[in-house]
Amino acid sequence: MKKRIALFLIAALATLFACQPTMAQKTFVVDSDSTLDISAYAGLLNWVEFSTEKISAVSRYDVRLGAAANWQINPMLSLHTATIYGRFEGDEMRTNNFYLKAKTRNQKWSLEAGRMTTAATEVRPAPGTGDGQFETWTQSRLPNSALGAKIGRNFKFGTLKFGVAERDRTAEFSAHFTTQIKQHQFNLVGMLGGEDYQNFSLGLAHKAGGLYQIFVYKEENKNAPLNQERIIGYFGAYGGEYQFYLDAGYNLSTEEMPRLEFGGIKNFSGIINGLIALGYDNHTKALHAYLFVHL
Repeated sequence: MKKRIALFLIAALATLFACQPTMAQKTFVVDSDSTLDISAYAGLLNWVEFSTEKISAVSRYDVRLGAAANWQINPMLSLHTATIYGRFEGDEMRTNNFYLKAKTRNQKWSLEAGRMTTAATEVRPAPGTGDGQFETWTQSRLPNSALGAKIGRNFKFGTLKFGVAERDRTAEFSAHFTTQIKQHQFNLVGMLGGEDYQNFSLGLAHKAGGLYQIFVYKEENKNAPLNQERIIGYFGAYGGEYQFYLDAGYNLSTEEMPRLEFGGIKNFSGIINGLIALGYDNHTKALHAYLFVHL
């Protein structure tokens, strides 16, 4: 166990001073006027896994389509909706969000209600974007969208949000604090409840120039002590057009590393955005070659 923890910490520290690939989250505007914007998204992610233990190669894919609309009803009230359809290795993914957002005239308070990202989910990239389709293992440890409400307050030093949501007929409470200190942006999120009332998640995201890193701690009880899982995850990437990334995780309950992948990325942008990447996945003992294009 000590060796595994040491390996995890060394890998995390290797990119601690450097930090996700921030690909252009570019959607093209289908229609717009002074109050309504409608955008669309399309992405194709394909990768090949080259085994390092035997002569074999497995091809995988992820196709995703989406659309979003934002209607500014008046200066204090807006409506937001998004729909995403994806197909990954024969499995389908459907996501639909629809919520209202109200703000006070001085912009200090906000209230959101509907099916949407929870306060803790806000540090995850939106699924209908390039970053969302190429989301890291560490980011996906945090919860996804749910039916609920959240209230926010803007301060001079940052923004604080609290929310409640329904997930699997169980209440989920979450919070999100964000602040900017010189060139460093920090986001701290926490979640309690959800699929099991004892579930708990904590995340810290940090951005500074070409540096992005996120730490996640997740504890799942799954209604039985024997099924308890405690996972820590770390993702870090540094660079601009060329990036180095590390995505790692350690399960404190099973003393195993469900995730350890590192490699390099070449980003490109224009009419079509995307990346070419090559990494090594220690869990599958394979080299991963990625090609990702999106609008």
